[in-house]
Amino acid sequence: QALNGISFNKGCYMGQETIARMKYRGGNKRALYILSGHTELTLSLDAGLEIAMEDGFRRGGQIIEWVQRGNQVLLTAVLANDTPNDAQLRVADDASSSLTIQPLPYSLAEA
Repeated sequence: QALNGISFNKGCYMGQETIARMKYRGGNKRALYILSGHTELTLSLDAGLEIAMEDGFRRGGQIIEWVQRGNQVLLTAVLANDTPNDAQLRVADDASSSLTIQPLPYSLAEA
């Protein structure tokens, strides 16, 4: 949607009703983000992400894929689409880890 890969005006294509419902009813609450940082854990698809809240950390997203070299990581993850760019993120079960959201090559703001 952010790259204009979906048409909301074109008629009759596979999945049109589902896509239109998601847009006009506000059903899409998640987006793909790029994160970088460090962790002492060896990542796996089971590894979760946590986001800092006022009262501690809570579950914050799902890792899609990653590259890890030593303790440095670069990954893509699905997070809530209203996640602030300066959010404090970490790998679950690694309190010493730290992840930073990298700028996206497109905007998630509605046109």
